Amino acid sequence: MTSEKIPEDNMPIEKILTIDAVDYFMMTGKEPTDYNAIGVHLVCGKEFDTCGRYASQALSPLEAFAAQVPKSAEIVVGYRSSVSTSQRGGVGNPTTVGYTVSGTALVPKKPSLPEHKE
Repeated sequence: MTSEKIPEDNMPIEKILTIDAVDYFMMTGKEPTDYNAIGVHLVCGKEFDTCGRYASQALSPLEAFAAQVPKSAEIVVGYRSSVSTSQRGGVGNPTTVGYTVSGTALVPKKPSLPEHKE
């Protein structure tokens, strides 16, 4: 767990799903045409010292991703993450850990107003 407080207006972690949009719509009975799909992507990294402790405290990649999701999103589908590492200058130097995370935020479309008939 991190020492920073997770912002309360972040997308709740339990609403970031690995299932695809088709499965979400089938499970909920909702229509894809009722949503705008917005890609959310984040690339971040952390340095670890040789003992494996964080060199600096920050939100986890998932928490940082949640902060990037539009506030109007109902859910995120298709969440994926990957991790890469590199070490500079050999033994005793910090190892950089990079994260790439992405998903699709589903934002409900605003209902259109009915046409005024005269």
